[in-house]
Amino acid sequence: LTAQRRALHWTDSPDGHTTGDRAVTRSRRARILATLFGLAVLPAVIWVHRIHVDRPSRFMILLNADIFGYFYPSAAFIHRALHQGSLPLWNSDELAGQPFLGLHVPGALYPPNLVLMGLLEPGHALAAGFVFHVAIAGIFTWLFAGRLGLGDAGRLLAALVYVLSGASTFGIYMPAFLATQAWLPAILWALHGLLVEGRLRFAVA
Repeated sequence: LTAQRRALHWTDSPDGHTTGDRAVTRSRRARILATLFGLAVLPAVIWVHRIHVDRPSRFMILLNADIFGYFYPSAAFIHRALHQGSLPLWNSDELAGQPFLGLHVPGALYPPNLVLMGLLEPGHALAAGFVFHVAIAGIFTWLFAGRLGLGDAGRLLAALVYVLSGASTFGIYMPAFLATQAWLPAILWALHGLLVEGRLRFAVA
């Protein structure tokens, strides 16, 4: 035990902690921050690869056509209406004109859409929406896996599997679907915390 303490530069401190304890805590905190940073950056890498490297606009097929033929024009319409100080109530450019505000697919009243499409140009808003939702999905999968008792490697693997699954990456072309499934890990995390700990913060979440 003495040799182990020397190897860890183990010394007592006034607050009751040891140098070894602090080193372990700092190392774990660094790993957590690196993991969260990686899960936040990975969706941006996926977007750049699928949109700017793969460039699906060159070979539009049924699976990716909607992002160009529907979601981008819808984002442009929402952006234009918000910048004119109004809500996108009626879209005269689609079909022979139709009510727009209550449509569930473009999600004009979905809070992240209101913020992103109000602040950013349509293409940037779609990119930021994908990165935001996939990052949320990965981070809360990692948190939920931790609540279930998985170790560091298991938590990271669970998050990567969910983020890199076909359903998540397909969200590039179907933002409405992605916005739904991205919140599932967060809902499970909050429900598990509410049932196990009964804390108010999980009920609020």
